[in-house]
Amino acid sequence: MKHSHPSPIRMKAGNRNSGFMLQPSSLPCKGIVSLASTVVALFSISKPQASPLSLGRMALLCLLMNINCLDHLNAQTRTPPDRMAFQSYLTDVNGNPMGEAAPVNKTIKFIIYESEQGPESKWAEQQVVSVNNGHFSVILGEGTRLDDSSGNQLPFAGIFAGTGASDRFIELTVISDSGGSDQILLPRLRLLPSPYAFMASKVASLDLTDTNVLEGQLGGGYIADGAINSAKILNETIQSADIKDGAVTSSEIASNTIVSANIKDGAVTSADIANSTIQSADIKDGAVTSADIANSTIQSADIKDGAVTSADIANSTIQSADIKDNTVTSADLGNNTFVSSSSAKLRIVRGLVHPNGSKWKGEGWSSRRDAAGRYTVTFSPAFKTYPIISVTPYESAGGDDNACNTGVLTPSSFKVYIMDNSPSENAEYEDGGFSFIAIGD
Repeated sequence: MKHSHPSPIRMKAGNRNSGFMLQPSSLPCKGIVSLASTVVALFSISKPQASPLSLGRMALLCLLMNINCLDHLNAQTRTPPDRMAFQSYLTDVNGNPMGEAAPVNKTIKFIIYESEQGPESKWAEQQVVSVNNGHFSVILGEGTRLDDSSGNQLPFAGIFAGTGASDRFIELTVISDSGGSDQILLPRLRLLPSPYAFMASKVASLDLTDTNVLEGQLGGGYIADGAINSAKILNETIQSADIKDGAVTSSEIASNTIVSANIKDGAVTSADIANSTIQSADIKDGAVTSADIANSTIQSADIKDGAVTSADIANSTIQSADIKDNTVTSADLGNNTFVSSSSAKLRIVRGLVHPNGSKWKGEGWSSRRDAAGRYTVTFSPAFKTYPIISVTPYESAGGDDNACNTGVLTPSSFKVYIMDNSPSENAEYEDGGFSFIAIGD
C-alpha cells in the first residue's frame, strides 16, 4: 500500500456501492449489565485525487463500546474497569478483506475527541492489532498512551464523565508500514450507548433527596473524601456521638463562646488555669475562706497596710515574739490602758527635767531646783498611793559620770539627788538633767 501524500481519506458511511460488505461481528462477554452496545458503521474510502498511488478502498466496520462486567470481578465491586472493547473490519481498495490469506499486523492510533471536527482531544493511544480476514479486535485502554502536548487529555475512566461527556467521537489513523503516509479514517465516529445504558444517565443527575435512593442504602464508599463541608450539614444536627473523642481542639472552638453551662462542675482544675491569670474580678466577694488559703502562705506583702485591725486579731493571741523589738512606743500605749492582775487601772507619768530644774518634756507634773544637784518633782494630781519611780541622769555640768538617787517619796512628790560619781573627786552634789517615769494608781 503506497501513498504519495498524507492527506486524510474521506469516508462515507453506509454506501454499499463502495464495495463494503456489512459483516456481523460481536465480542462475546459475560456480565450483569452491558454499559455499551456494538455500533456498526460502514465506510468507503475515496481515492485521493492528487496522488497516483492510493491506499485504495478500505471498509471499516466499527463495533464500539461493548463494556461488560467480567466473571472474575467480585460481586461487591462498584467501579467498572477503565477499558472498552472495540472491533473493526478492514478491506483493501478492491473491497477484499485484509489478512484474507493470513493474519497481518497493523499499527493504529485511536483518538477520542469531544466534537466531530474540533481539535480538542480527550484521550489517545496506539496499538498493534492483528487483522484476520478483515476483522480485528482490541481493548482500548491497554495500548501505549500518546504524548499529550496540550495537557488536556484525561485518564480513560474520565473520558465519559463530567459536562459534555455525551459528545464523544473516535478517530482511527492507520500507520503506514511501507514508508508511505499515515491514513486518517474520516469522518470520526460518534460513540453511542446501548439501550440499557440509558439507565446510567439517571446517575449523572441523581438528586440525593430522590425517592429512588433508598434510606440507609447510600454508604460512605459513595462519598468522596472531603466532599462534605459545613454547607452540606443541616444546622443543629451534629451530636456528641458523631464527634470522635478528643477530635475537638482549641482551634475548632470560636473565641469567647465557652460559657459556664458548657463546663462540667468540678472539671476545671489548677492544671487548666494558666499561672498568674486569676484576678480579683474573677473571685466572688467573700468566696475565699480560711479553708482556701494554704497554711503559712500569707506574707506581709499580701496584706494591705493598715488593713489589720483589732477586730481581725483574736484575743490573747499576740505574744512577745510577734512584736518587733523596740517597736512599742508611748504612742502605742493608750492612757489608762495598763491594768494589774487585779484589774486596777494604772497611771503613768513621765518627763524630762533640765539641769536648772525647769520642765523640758512631759505632762501631769512640775519641777524645781532646790539647790546644787537637788530637785523636787510634784505630781498633779497626786497618786492615790506611792508610785514606783525610776530616774536616769542624762546631762551634767561636769560630764557624764553622775549618779542619780531618789528620796522623800510621797504620793504627791519625790526628791532627786545628782552627785558627781568620778573616782578622782569627792562625791558632791552637781547640777544635771534627768528623766523619770512614775507608775501608780
